[in-house]
Amino acid sequence: MSETLANFIDVSNINKTLGRKSSRVSVHGHSRFATEKLATMVVAILSDENEKSFTPFIPQQYRQHYSSSYYQPPPQVDPPNLSPSIFHRCIITNIEIVTNNFLTDSPIVKKFNLRPIHKNDNFPYRKFIPGDYIEIMCDIDNQKIIRHYCPLLHEFSDEYQEDKNINENKVDRMFWILVKIYKDGFMSKYLDKQLKNFEISVRGPFNLSDNVIPNNQPLSISNCILLNPNNPNGCWDNLFMICGGSGITPMLQLIHYHLKEFENKLQQHQYSTTSFKLHLLFANDSFDDIIYPRHLDSMLKKFKGNLNITHILVNSPPDWNGLKGYIDDIILFDWLSVNINSDITVAKPTQIIYYPQQQQQLTGSSFDDYNTPKSAIIMPYSSGQQQQHYSTSQDPLIESSSTIIKDFPNNSKIIVCGNNKFMFSIQNICNRIGIKEKDLLFLV
Repeated sequence: MSETLANFIDVSNINKTLGRKSSRVSVHGHSRFATEKLATMVVAILSDENEKSFTPFIPQQYRQHYSSSYYQPPPQVDPPNLSPSIFHRCIITNIEIVTNNFLTDSPIVKKFNLRPIHKNDNFPYRKFIPGDYIEIMCDIDNQKIIRHYCPLLHEFSDEYQEDKNINENKVDRMFWILVKIYKDGFMSKYLDKQLKNFEISVRGPFNLSDNVIPNNQPLSISNCILLNPNNPNGCWDNLFMICGGSGITPMLQLIHYHLKEFENKLQQHQYSTTSFKLHLLFANDSFDDIIYPRHLDSMLKKFKGNLNITHILVNSPPDWNGLKGYIDDIILFDWLSVNINSDITVAKPTQIIYYPQQQQQLTGSSFDDYNTPKSAIIMPYSSGQQQQHYSTSQDPLIESSSTIIKDFPNNSKIIVCGNNKFMFSIQNICNRIGIKEKDLLFLV
């Protein structure tokens, strides 16, 4: 009798859901014990319009199997619609692979478009700004796994206009993340298995500035560490971004933020007042490892010359005309000197100085082991993430002309993001070419 009832339930669910565009139906067998338990469970359809106030009907003969605690959420200290500490159900609206390294051993990168599953859910409770990160939670082997990702504005996504035409009310609450799929990464493997219209648990946004601002001060443009406190709109006059691999994600936040301000100035016919310049030095192992090159090209076009991107590849293709190899003193100095919008003083010594390649001598396990500078902001670190292949110069000795940059322009910043070895080497190079610590920010 119990097996017949369970089969009837399966058939009913299939008839009700099969054929819908977003439906997912799984038909499978159960053990005798599981079948008997399923027969005592209540099957009901929840109303999306009034889910919170819905009270399920419990047949009298099954009430001994029902526990009201399943339907009553635990009390929340913070209002669920205003606190970043509450996990929310988000649906995956689109998945796209944004690297071309299918035929190599390098991990691919996937782009996930997300939005809250409930239209009345006040998530995210504020607009994303640079330095924001969200937390995604999953259950693996009865353990809660939480990882951090940088959310990116959907209005700068390729699918924005299409989604806006379909449903303008939901598009403002959509965002996307970039995930590098590691073979041994718990969360990345979990996300790699997800399909379109699956749902995941997300909370936030949090901000890196939360680690440095007093608890009684709300987050604002003036105290956001990635923005310019001397400018009411938070934009930098000159922003130099140095990153490797997936370190591009916080840089995209900065690019999107400045692009939004740039577009606002254009709409107000104040193009002449838009004086900021953005410069990105993007290091990767190979051309196919470059993350989301189509999006980077789109940003270049929208900025109309206010953004320039320089790629450097360790293993470059034969016809590559850009920078090759690893970032060293000369490459970084030349890149900065070409892009700084003011005169710089260059001091050359009378003899060539050789610097030992400290990249080969690293033995610590984290950036903290290498005298983390005061300008370093610790980003949430996922222990399951592997070290990436890009780096800085690999030769035992670096030949440098010891050029020194003096009088770094005001209202300007150098922001660095990458793996531990990458940033340690960039830190040493910046020290040697005269960059002051106040002009540097490391996102560890």
